[in-house]
Amino acid sequence: MDDSERGTSVVAARLAVVAAGVLGVGAVTLYNRLSGPGERLVLLIAVIAVGAAVWRSPRMAVAVGSRLSAGIGAGAVYVGAQLLGPVLVVSALERGQRGPSVWVVVVLIYLPVLVALVALAVARRVAGVVGLAVLLPTLALMLLVVGEVSQLTITLTMLGIALVGLAVALRAPDESSRDRYRFGATLGAVAAAGVVGSGVLPFSAITDPDSALRVFKGAALDNGPRVAAVVVGLLIAVVLAVLAVLRRDVMSGVVAAAPLLVPQVELLSGRGSDETLVVVAVFPVVVAVVALAGALLPAARAVADRVAGWLRPGGATSRPALVAVAVAALLSFTTSALPVLRWEPRLGTAVAVAVCALAVVTALRLPGMPGVLVATLALLGLSWSGSVYWLVVGINIELQWLTVLGAVLGLVVAVVVTWLLVRAHRHPAVVVAAAYLLVGRVAQVLWEAVHPSYNDLFGGLEAQEADAVTMFLPLIVLGVVGVVVVARGRTPFAVASGQGMAVLAVGAVGVALLSVLAGFATRFNSARAELEANLSPFTPTKVQLASNSPDDPGVVTLVVVLCVLALAIAAATTAAKRPSAALAAAVVFTVVWGSHMATAATLSTGGGSGFSTLMYVALILGGAVGILAIVMVRRAPDEVPPWIAVKVNESYGSAHFRASAPRPVRDAPLPDEDSAEPEEPEEPTTGEPPTRPE
Repeated sequence: MDDSERGTSVVAARLAVVAAGVLGVGAVTLYNRLSGPGERLVLLIAVIAVGAAVWRSPRMAVAVGSRLSAGIGAGAVYVGAQLLGPVLVVSALERGQRGPSVWVVVVLIYLPVLVALVALAVARRVAGVVGLAVLLPTLALMLLVVGEVSQLTITLTMLGIALVGLAVALRAPDESSRDRYRFGATLGAVAAAGVVGSGVLPFSAITDPDSALRVFKGAALDNGPRVAAVVVGLLIAVVLAVLAVLRRDVMSGVVAAAPLLVPQVELLSGRGSDETLVVVAVFPVVVAVVALAGALLPAARAVADRVAGWLRPGGATSRPALVAVAVAALLSFTTSALPVLRWEPRLGTAVAVAVCALAVVTALRLPGMPGVLVATLALLGLSWSGSVYWLVVGINIELQWLTVLGAVLGLVVAVVVTWLLVRAHRHPAVVVAAAYLLVGRVAQVLWEAVHPSYNDLFGGLEAQEADAVTMFLPLIVLGVVGVVVVARGRTPFAVASGQGMAVLAVGAVGVALLSVLAGFATRFNSARAELEANLSPFTPTKVQLASNSPDDPGVVTLVVVLCVLALAIAAATTAAKRPSAALAAAVVFTVVWGSHMATAATLSTGGGSGFSTLMYVALILGGAVGILAIVMVRRAPDEVPPWIAVKVNESYGSAHFRASAPRPVRDAPLPDEDSAEPEEPEEPTTGEPPTRPE
């Protein structure tokens, strides 16, 4: 990270982030307080204008860093655009007697966000590029649904979008076209996930006439075309996932891997066909066999080398990489196929335990990035399958001592596996995956301890309040640990790992808040369960036996939401040390939905007076911190003092993990000493590092 990205005043950067977060909460609560669309429109225009001014301010970029100032401004612009859509819909409803058509409503809701994301993408912001790639298939899907077209038309459209995205990603060969690759890969991965029916866009829950949501009214798709579409969607997802590994791109890799690791919503609800079930079960096994053949047979290895060179010009593959692909495919079978095969519980769980154990052993033996990949997927597989818990419990969920034993053993196994894999592969991805596993197992133990039907450790908690504590408390603790690690970290690995944990915690609590709000709006139990199933991969603390969606928020919910908002703002301050697009997106998402949830909880517990208190406190506190941040920005030096630059470079080296060490140690290939060019001797220097003047 160069000086323009770092900024000249860390204090100003942290104050600016805190002010932006608190003012964001105040703006959303004020938006909820205003009743007329005209008043809301004025507020949102002011928010967008302030965000644009911060984004384009040269002084702000010098003081807090170019990436951080752009992130703060772009976040304000996005929040204003997201809240502007409903205002436009209400204005259109008030102007006409008949009201706008459903098409117009969908366009008005998404149009401001689309414009904001296009502006961010043109400015080469990573969040804008990825957000635009996620929004376009979603908008196309919604327009097709409201048009009441057939499932065949929707499926073909999504397949077309996925193929276009794949082509764009493949035609971005070098680092200079990184944004184009991210856009194409994410676009194709989202559309492929929609076709498969799982992952980030499981639109089968929307386009299924038998869905509990009861949204789709078009003609259903026959089994034959549906199975063919699922196969093509899975193939596109596999290619994009392999491409993401080769290009070292985490965002597109996560989106592409989601439909391969997460079970289909249709099959989970029992509505999917037997043919689709067979495809979902057989596909990962076939991929594993092909990868093993490439690792063991020279002819197949040559074909794999050519495929890798086609996906990444100049690249090739290796036996450890092919072994990693095979193990990843087997893990995909345990997480996506086993939950829908309806085997006897302990048999399916025993298979999952065996595959996860194989993955852990393989990860310990594989070096470099293949080992990192397998270790990450092994930790996620243990989390999603809950294999140890269900191996102990089976179907005897009514036996309290057995469920407690299963939860405790699951936590112990998670701790041991985490220690082994993090010790073997010191990589931020492994640390974040381990944190994902641990918070899930801690949530299971906590649920057994605090639920009133069991031990009721806290005493006096209602069942739904205990569910809320179970879902949010482990994530809040994880976020605090991540913030502390970033603050105390003295190596790029520690800083990247701590910020990864903070991003995981903030993003997960944001999705959890969205899940709870969806539970408020959806009173039908079947539809609520379907919505929660769609969001469950993004909520690691979702305990399967808990509802996690209270019908009426209470004091406990309000306290939890306020802690969540404080966590999001605290996590945002880590951007002063290491700017991150993923962190910015998670914080903006959580602040918006957390503010809506705080509004609902405050109105439920304190009425109008409590809501006004929350709004005024947020606005006054945010304004005070904002004024202080402006003062510090104006007082910040025009350049980084030399003694500070030397200290930062010696302590952190770089804010990015890839530059953590000049010579890789455990998880990167070592240079070939025979072919390595000799290093030129450094010129002797006699100057001393600059010292701070007296």
